[in-house]
Amino acid sequence: MVVPTYDFQCKYCSTIEEYTSPEPPVCTLCGSTMNRLWTANPVHFKGTGFYKTGG
Repeated sequence: MVVPTYDFQCKYCSTIEEYTSPEPPVCTLCGSTMNRLWTANPVHFKGTGFYKTGG
């Protein structure tokens, strides 16, 4: 089973941490509420059939 992870950054000390819950955590260094970072999901295309080039 794959567990999603969420990246959060502290708005005061800029620490970045990874959590498995989407709820905003508290920074372990300064105690402030962290903001979620939105990142692109990794995509890996395998095999053929996604496109065709040439004539």
